[in-house]
Amino acid sequence: MTARAVMVLGTTSGAGKSWLATALCRWYSRRGLKVAPFKAQNMSNNARVVPGLEGRMGEIGSAQYFQALAARNPPEVHMNPVLLLGRSRRPAHRGSRLPPHQQPRRVPALRQVAGVRLEWVRDSGRIAAADWVILPGSKHTGADLAWLRERGLDVAIAAHAAAGRPLVGICGGLQMLGDVLRDPHGVDASATGLGALPLFTLFERKKLLRSSEAVFAATSGPWSRLSGVRARGYEIRHGQTTPSDSSQVSVALRNGQGDAIGWQKGPVLGVCVHGLFESPAVLNALFNAGPRTMDSVFDGLTDFVDRHFEAGALAGLIGE
Repeated sequence: MTARAVMVLGTTSGAGKSWLATALCRWYSRRGLKVAPFKAQNMSNNARVVPGLEGRMGEIGSAQYFQALAARNPPEVHMNPVLLLGRSRRPAHRGSRLPPHQQPRRVPALRQVAGVRLEWVRDSGRIAAADWVILPGSKHTGADLAWLRERGLDVAIAAHAAAGRPLVGICGGLQMLGDVLRDPHGVDASATGLGALPLFTLFERKKLLRSSEAVFAATSGPWSRLSGVRARGYEIRHGQTTPSDSSQVSVALRNGQGDAIGWQKGPVLGVCVHGLFESPAVLNALFNAGPRTMDSVFDGLTDFVDRHFEAGALAGLIGE
């Protein structure tokens, strides 16, 4: 049997190709077909951790990860050839970093929670009105720290935490909240952190890739409702973080092996795990509400696309 292919083309980034491909994956899956996503070229740096080759973990682009779920097909590294079967390769020259307005953004599930208004902030004055501040992951931690300081965001973040308001860092954001970042191998950059958590990060040549069954320890203050909550996530990083002063920080999160992968000091929480804000258990603990299920999001997107194509057009693309 010869497989049929449907190609989605666009002339710009952000044209909606990935959204449409996700909808089509679910549309054809609904018809009982075996569907798999594929992307011939990918500019996005965002990746997920999935089973790879020879029993190892690998990487897949975030768009292809969600397209596979929409297709009801387990995500695997073969769906994204740009990542070379799940093993990322650094170019000889990393080139210049995209300015912030051109960088790809992740849209958290967090945005769907009732009563939550999520805003991307690049102006220090906007932080004063925020209830929470979240420092997300970064592919260029040292450069992003320099950018924060250039815009005065470091002072605003420190004032936010000093006022006792919640501040959370995720992976690269956790590394920024620490005291010191050391990069002896030229993976990222050596830098002085924001000093909100007494942590030391050492960048290593080998990237850590693993999915994690995380459980929160006895957290306190604004994070007390997370105590004992279990959630699935994934780790993808070069930086290995440890406390620089264990007496000043408490372990807030551990993985299935019992290793510390998150720490708390007062209103400041830092975790090494991505995906926690996609966990219904975490969102229910923090906000007494959860997001829509992923399946309902895929179905809603597909229903919208189905209404706006001529009858028979999508079936005709595969010769039905």
